[in-house]
Amino acid sequence: MSEDQERDAAQEHDAAQEHDDGQGSGQEHEGGERQDRGGGRTLTDEERAALLKEQLKRLRVIDVVYDMMVQLVQLGYQKLGLTEETRELRDLDDARVAIEALRRLVEVAEGEHGPEPDSLRATLAQMQLNYARAAAGAEAVETDRADDAAQGSDDTSAADGGDQPAGGGESA
Repeated sequence: MSEDQERDAAQEHDAAQEHDDGQGSGQEHEGGERQDRGGGRTLTDEERAALLKEQLKRLRVIDVVYDMMVQLVQLGYQKLGLTEETRELRDLDDARVAIEALRRLVEVAEGEHGPEPDSLRATLAQMQLNYARAAAGAEAVETDRADDAAQGSDDTSAADGGDQPAGGGESA
């Protein structure tokens, strides 16, 4: 998203927020007019609605899709927990959902001939590879834990004389 589009979206969000909660940077006057605290011009509800409509006309859905993909990449990598800083955030189920959603959005973006489809595919492939490694590592850790638990119970049985026949193994 370009700087102009980001600024327009931010202004649109601010205007919508002011309209929704009746607060914000201005004071509402009779007739639905709002005076900007900074001494700016007064906008009526109709003018604000027209401004929002114009901004929506300029907003392209593909730009929103790209923003969503960037957020999915960022969140997906956090959920993969690949670094010491993100290890505690690891949630491979969430990471898988982020990767699947990204995969489908990449298909949509490619169909729209959006910019950078190759870099999106490369990012997706890298995330899938990192997921596979993280999942294999998590599976190995679970297997080790199960083996350790089984080994621990075997050690406990042997220490209690679990391998000995009833009666302590002494003959009468």
